Amino acid sequence: MLLHRTLKQHNIMDHQGYDFDSHEKAFAVIPKIGGVLSIIGSLLILRDVFLKFKEHKTIPLTTKIMTLITVANLALGFWENFLSTWMVPKDSKAFLASGNVTTCNLQAFISVSMYMVVETAYTMLSALYYITVVRRDWTTQKTQSTTVRFSFLGLPIIIGLGTAVSLLVMQQFNFDGVYSCNIASYPLNCHYINDLPCTRAPNAAYIRAGLYIYVFACFAIIIIFLSMLLYNVKKQDTETERYACEYLKGVKGEGIRSNP
Repeated sequence: MLLHRTLKQHNIMDHQGYDFDSHEKAFAVIPKIGGVLSIIGSLLILRDVFLKFKEHKTIPLTTKIMTLITVANLALGFWENFLSTWMVPKDSKAFLASGNVTTCNLQAFISVSMYMVVETAYTMLSALYYITVVRRDWTTQKTQSTTVRFSFLGLPIIIGLGTAVSLLVMQQFNFDGVYSCNIASYPLNCHYINDLPCTRAPNAAYIRAGLYIYVFACFAIIIIFLSMLLYNVKKQDTETERYACEYLKGVKGEGIRSNP
């Protein structure tokens, strides 16, 4: 469908009466519904964190990381999902397209940076849970230190913004043919049409593949940390049960000796 769409655009760039099919309309409208739900959920989570902050309660580092993830999801829900094709350039012929190159770059910049923040922050969160549970010397006070907070909160932001800025400079942000601007070549699907050269981001497909590898690596690290966490928790439970059984046997033995 995307290839067929590109062929039609290439032939009728000045045609204003484009007949959008149901799939193109759905791609533009449905994300808005999901975006609204994401925004509502994120605001509710942020409200709970704000109430704790207002009551001068100590906010654990894990909660701060979840707050960072929530803020990133809020931005994604609004800029990418809710605004969807409204930010896409009009000449893309996307359904409800009302933007320009600047709004397209803005949407893609926020989407890529926030998505990288979310993936990296989830990885940091799983690592932190493992360290604080398995290593008992990691107290709450230690996780509140500036160095630790910067490592777990600053790294996702640096990676997210660094990636987005680099891609913006390389002009990798264009309409991806679905519902928003992202890492994509321009014109759309120019790789598949011999007489349609890519004027922007000719290597976008390879860059997206690299980011996908990063995302999958984050998932793998999360799975490893959570597996190690579950293993250690199970190991501690087994040791606790063994000590409890030995204690009960000792109590029964003492009872038998004291009552001949």
